[in-house]
Amino acid sequence: MSLSKLWDRAWWGFMIFIFIGLVWLKFIDPYINCVWTGVVVATICGGLYLYTGVRQMLRDKDKEDM
Repeated sequence: MSLSKLWDRAWWGFMIFIFIGLVWLKFIDPYINCVWTGVVVATICGGLYLYTGVRQMLRDKDKEDM
């Protein structure tokens, strides 16, 4: 697992967080007025993207070691 791959995955996780947040504010917030729920949903989506990428990188590293 290299630092550049980790940085890239974290960057795209942040971009997903921003995208989901903007989609929430544009389409869902006018009907359901709860911004904090949108922040939580966006954080979970970005965090899951980062988590799955790190898990895959660690799995690949274990396969290389074998």
